[in-house]
Amino acid sequence: MSSRLSSLFREFLQKWFFWLGVWTLVALCFGHQSYIHLRKAGTDPGWWKVIHWSLEDWYVWGLFSIGIFELARRFPFQRERWLSFLALHGATSIALAPVYQALRSTVCGMDVIAWRQPLPDLLVYWIILTVWHANHWRLMSHEREMRAAELERRMVEAQLLALRMQLNPHFLFNTLNAIATLLRRDLDAAERMLVRLSELLRKALDTSDEAEVPLEQELDFVGRYVEIEQLRFGDRLEYVCDAPRELREARIPNLILQPLVENAIKHGIEPRSRRGQVRVRAERHNGSLRLVISNDGDAATAGGSTRPGVGIGLANTRARLESLYGRNHRFQLDDRDGFSVSLDIPFHTDAVLDPESLKAHAN
Repeated sequence: MSSRLSSLFREFLQKWFFWLGVWTLVALCFGHQSYIHLRKAGTDPGWWKVIHWSLEDWYVWGLFSIGIFELARRFPFQRERWLSFLALHGATSIALAPVYQALRSTVCGMDVIAWRQPLPDLLVYWIILTVWHANHWRLMSHEREMRAAELERRMVEAQLLALRMQLNPHFLFNTLNAIATLLRRDLDAAERMLVRLSELLRKALDTSDEAEVPLEQELDFVGRYVEIEQLRFGDRLEYVCDAPRELREARIPNLILQPLVENAIKHGIEPRSRRGQVRVRAERHNGSLRLVISNDGDAATAGGSTRPGVGIGLANTRARLESLYGRNHRFQLDDRDGFSVSLDIPFHTDAVLDPESLKAHAN
């Protein structure tokens, strides 16, 4: 705890000295300029005296800048609300001018009443406001770059996860064993399984680098995977896809459904001998696209790695949604009736990756 407090205190001092240095540099620049202006006008109060006045003057603005920065943080410039932005900050800058003049006279004294800084008070307010927004947009740009890099890393991990699942010795052994069995009694079925396995592996290797793909494409990939599993489990596995045609152009994270469907089959179908159902449902919900992957297994058989916070597939899904949509998504697990995973993401049909644009789609 003490080291944490010490670190916070050092960070506070660094910021304090940084801004003290900034306002001191500003005061020296404008003070020297004012001194030259006064000398040309026939008045020479002395360089240090003018610098002293300038320091006091700009330190007052440094104090005000704390409030201006906080107001800018709470009410930043937004294109769709530019009129409200101008009204709020315009009124604030006008109201602040007499307050500044009164405080300046109190701090600096009446002997500087004739000395005026080169910049009008209102202009200083808007310069401070502009500086905050410039830094804010710089940080936002850096955050978007970091999020894009993180998203790319997660995409690679997702592709490797899908490929690892398909190359899993247990998966391949079961599939090849099923093919060998079918060769003795159903050559057509064995051929179909080989074709499906080949297509699935090829698609996993050739997956696009796009972060988002149409729902239709993702459902096609999942369908090919389920066909192989149905050849393995036979009548024990029933797959239902409930995705209206008008939603299939919506874009969703690439390779987001297959690990969740695999999870549903593994924990809802494989442990039991009776017939079970895995369902994928897509629907519009409050302006978002809701995807639900569920099985009708018992809560006991639906456990294991499907529990919140456990399992590579679910952990990877959580992290990818967070990287792509930030807080603008919902990820929920439910084991009250079987087991289901539902996720709500912004509904859009164009290739939008910018988080701010995704929020606009959701709103």
